[in-house]
Formats: sequence, structure tokens, C-alpha cells
Amino acid sequence: MTPPVWSSGFSRTAAARRLRAARAAPPGDALIEPLTEQIAKAHQEQLDCITRLRLLAPAEVIAAAVAMHEAEHRVVDLCLATAVLDDELMDALAACHRQRQDFLVVARAGVGVPGAVAGIGDHV
Repeated sequence: MTPPVWSSGFSRTAAARRLRAARAAPPGDALIEPLTEQIAKAHQEQLDCITRLRLLAPAEVIAAAVAMHEAEHRVVDLCLATAVLDDELMDALAACHRQRQDFLVVARAGVGVPGAVAGIGDHV
């Protein structure tokens, strides 16, 4: 079973952040290949979920999922880059966090779930 679109995103950005840390501290080289594979797998899972949403969900939900996916791309791209400022990465993580929250709000409304969305936390 494919995990939900937001779950794949968490997995992908978490793996990208671990990969960034592994590059900075020996013997991190041994972790790079498995983490790169995990990032690619999570990316494909997320694309699969977005495809399913395109078949079943309202346009607003699809747009929110794609925006979240693009925000996660930015985080992953920064983690894979060789020279990135920590502030730039933190800004991208904060934007990704906001997109995830926005996706949850739109997705819940799209399927008629009443009530406010519980926040996913202030951590990034």
C-alpha cells in the first residue's frame, strides 16, 4: 500500500536532511547511497499519491498536494546541494511545513471533514 502523500514527503525530506548531515561528518559516506535511494523511493510514492488524487480529489486538493510536493523538492534540492546556507535551508523547511499544513486544511475540507485542523507542530 502506498503511504499518504504527506507521509512520503516527511520521509523524503527527513532522508535528505540526514544525507546532508552524513556528508558533513565522517563516516557518513556509507549512508549516502541508502539515503539517496530512500529519497527516490519516497519521491515516487508521493508522485503515485498525487496521481491518485488527480483521479479522485477536488482541484483544490490536487493544487495543495502539488504545492506541498514542490516545497519538498526545494528542501531536498538544498540538502543535496554542496554549498547551502543554514538559513536558506531553514526558510525552505518552514515553507514546506506551511505547505503541509495548507494541504491538510484543503484536503480535510475537500472530503467534508468538519472542524479545525490540528497543527503539525512548530518544528521543521
